[in-house]
Amino acid sequence: MIGEAEMNIFVRYADIAGYPPMPYRVRAYDCRFFFILSGSGKIEIDGTEYRFAPDTLCYYPAGSAYTIIPEEQPRFVSVNFDFTREHTDIPSVMPPVPAESYERKRRLDTQNECGEDIFISPFVLHGASFLREVLTKAAEEFLCGSEHSENRAAALVQYACYLIPDRHAEGDAGLCARIADYIRANYSGKLTLAGLSEVFSYHPNYLGTVFRNGTGVTVHRYIMNIRLKKASELLAATPLPVAEIASLVGFRNADHFSACFSANCGMSPTEYRSRGFLG
Repeated sequence: MIGEAEMNIFVRYADIAGYPPMPYRVRAYDCRFFFILSGSGKIEIDGTEYRFAPDTLCYYPAGSAYTIIPEEQPRFVSVNFDFTREHTDIPSVMPPVPAESYERKRRLDTQNECGEDIFISPFVLHGASFLREVLTKAAEEFLCGSEHSENRAAALVQYACYLIPDRHAEGDAGLCARIADYIRANYSGKLTLAGLSEVFSYHPNYLGTVFRNGTGVTVHRYIMNIRLKKASELLAATPLPVAEIASLVGFRNADHFSACFSANCGMSPTEYRSRGFLG
């Protein structure tokens, strides 16, 4: 939990709008939230590419280099903010500038003072529907332009910042569990990291990292383990030919299955069966 004394949000700018293609890298002087309301595309932040879809939150701290590549025209909430009110003397929008023109001395590094490590580095949070209403309302409050609109917008953004750390962890765990469930239900078919990324609408690199962090093994290794476990059960409980078992558990041919089984189990499928498991 973030201590109130460590965070006191100042909203410098907020809007609800579309976004044009950005074919070059830019850097911002303050912190940014982009929450995708509709549309899809890619965002590259500090050299890492992420996909975005509705209910995706993109966060990058001051100084991050980013490029946005829309595919289906996105509509989004944007919030430019500081984690402290130390720089309220710079109230107007600070537009991003081409990376090569960036002036380091103007950067407002308030992310280092917020009391929560998650905000020090960029991240993309998928399935963040719990933030849709609060961030939309924050932008609407800011756009009102009334005497206290910035304070109300800041309170809403600060509330979002309190929600994000726990939900970020829950989101990764939930995604990991859904991937594992899908693999267990579909191990007999064609399964690849690229294919799973299409099913779950995440970039393959992101999906693979989340799964490895959550299970301790790669997606490929998890698929292999499930297939070999199912094959062992069929070898032990049925008289089915090895080639048929190979096909049933998702291997492209019997030779590939036998090679993988031997490498992982220390014996061939025929040897495994001959040890008396079938009875």
